[in-house]
Amino acid sequence: METLKFILVIFLFLSIYSCSTTTKIKYLDPAQIGEMSRLKRISVEEFKNDTLGLASKIEEKIDQKKINGKAYFTLLNRDNIDEIIAEQRRQYSGITTDENPVELGQLIASQAFITGRIYSKTYSDKISYQTRQKCLDKKCNHIRKYRVKCIRRSVQLGANIKIIKIETSKIIFTHNYEKNNSWLTCRDQYYDSISEPEEVWARQTNQIANEFIREITPTFSYREIKLLDNPKINYSNKEEKLLVKGLDFIKKEKIEKADKVLSKLVFETKSQCFVALYNLGVVKESQAEYVKAKQLYILTNALLKSSNDTVNEALERINIVIYNNDKAQKQLRNN
Repeated sequence: METLKFILVIFLFLSIYSCSTTTKIKYLDPAQIGEMSRLKRISVEEFKNDTLGLASKIEEKIDQKKINGKAYFTLLNRDNIDEIIAEQRRQYSGITTDENPVELGQLIASQAFITGRIYSKTYSDKISYQTRQKCLDKKCNHIRKYRVKCIRRSVQLGANIKIIKIETSKIIFTHNYEKNNSWLTCRDQYYDSISEPEEVWARQTNQIANEFIREITPTFSYREIKLLDNPKINYSNKEEKLLVKGLDFIKKEKIEKADKVLSKLVFETKSQCFVALYNLGVVKESQAEYVKAKQLYILTNALLKSSNDTVNEALERINIVIYNNDKAQKQLRNN
């Protein structure tokens, strides 16, 4: 009976893990513009030539940006800014967002001003013809060639976004974002479903806003990480079951259960199985216990008799993860 159970475990192991197994891990990446972690009171100026509402989209995403349930920025309300400008115009006729963004920023106690412009917004349709052929009989001994009309539509959007630090009046960030989409459709291939330029510009506007937000705030990302499933040593029936169960828990994202099972497997194998150590390292990495994960990867590497690409990737990755996480946490502490 025990032999039958062992065979079933092996069968399950091979059927589930015959291909390379991966798990998805969540990471916190730092903002690329680190200085923004110290400039938390910000305002968004109306962009020039902004018929697509890019400034409003950025303002909306900044307002919605929360990390661990806490707002990352204090966004100064656009309506309040407009009221201040209107009042200043009545009193002094001297402040506008176009000419004096720094002075306005000081007036409304902003630490940084986000400004920009749409410098390019184009689309074009290029007509062409493609040759098709049609069989005139069942054996296709005779064919008829004909041409169909096609359209290649290209839609392009370019925007420049700047960040001005109010205290120094200096531009601390400027970048040109360009989006290009092009596709070909012919009259015999969903000809009527070609996207309207306005639809494409709206998507491109949203993409640019998302990219900009990733520049100025810490952002969560997900990556597929490889697991090891070949023990490389003679496992007992009990140890084989633990490995199968541990990998299955990881696959089902039951990380705490995977931690307990793989920790037990490491104990049962007296820390001499690099597969158990490595997979436990992946579990610790997914729990954001990066120092423990690194220690387990180092132990894994020490047991290897030859180089292993997956383990080498883990050792390289965990150093980057630790650096990026420390940087992101420091940015959050400035909040």
